[in-house]
Amino acid sequence: GMRRMNDYSCIERVDLLPFHKMGEYKYEELHFPYELKDTKEPTDEVIEWAENALKEVRSSHH
Repeated sequence: GMRRMNDYSCIERVDLLPFHKMGEYKYEELHFPYELKDTKEPTDEVIEWAENALKEVRSSHH
């Protein structure tokens, strides 16, 4: 999981970019299969959990 980041001392910054479906229509227009069509966008609670987990990993590393 996220604790593996501690194995890499070169990591200086992590940007958390939540998944979204805004580009799904592009796949449809190009007639490409959209492999993530059943993937749900994260809730605010899930994003908050991920942010806190990253902060915890970072604080245990410094």
